Amino acid sequence: MANPEHLRFLSKGAIAWLYWRNQNPQLVPDLSGANLQNLNLQRYNLSGVNLQSANLNRTRLSYADLSYVDLRGASIQLAVLNDAKLTHANLYRTQFQNSNLEQADLTSVKAQESQFVEATLKAADLSGADLSGSIMTGAYCQEVDLHEAQLEQTVLNYTNFVGANLAHANLGHSLLRHSLMVGAHLYQTNLQSADLSDACCTKSYIYEANLTHLKGDRLDLSWSNLSKTCLDQSTLLEASFKGAKCNRTSFRHCELKGADFELAEVEHSIFDRST
Repeated sequence: MANPEHLRFLSKGAIAWLYWRNQNPQLVPDLSGANLQNLNLQRYNLSGVNLQSANLNRTRLSYADLSYVDLRGASIQLAVLNDAKLTHANLYRTQFQNSNLEQADLTSVKAQESQFVEATLKAADLSGADLSGSIMTGAYCQEVDLHEAQLEQTVLNYTNFVGANLAHANLGHSLLRHSLMVGAHLYQTNLQSADLSDACCTKSYIYEANLTHLKGDRLDLSWSNLSKTCLDQSTLLEASFKGAKCNRTSFRHCELKGADFELAEVEHSIFDRST
């Protein structure tokens, strides 16, 4: 339960709240379970605050400092968090459905099993974040930075990753059906056992990536760079590799019926026992 005194200082405004926090630097404000929906908390310093299970639906948090905050189980749906700072925040099972997190700083957050359905994360920084087991269906992640992020077993169907940086990220066993990854950067990315059926990954950089056991029926990889990538034991029925660079790419034991390799570069590629 939230501390009534802490809630009272919060309601006095950003300047009074900051003054109170500066006067009590060792105190961790407790706003757990508080109903803060529809409030204007723009530019508030909420770093390190306990907001576990709080209701922040439709709350305005633009430019707010939420670094190291505890938001476990909180509801932040339809909220505005553009340019907010959430570095190292604990977002375990937090709900961000339909929220705006454009250009927010979420580096190294712990957001396992969270909900980002149809959230806007354009140009947000999620490098080193742990989003494993989360649901991000329909999220707008154009130009998002997810390098070295953990996205294992994440639901990313219909997600927009145009121009996103996913280098060294782990997307093993994730669902990316119908996702849009045009011009994405996937250097040494792990997509083992992921489902990319009907996804569009044209003009992407997928160099030295792990795509083994991939399910990619009708996957569009045209004009992408797949050099030195491993696609062993993948199902790629009717996939498009048109104009793709597949130099030294491994297609061992793949199902390639109906796949299009028109204009593709396949120098030194391996197709042992593929059909």
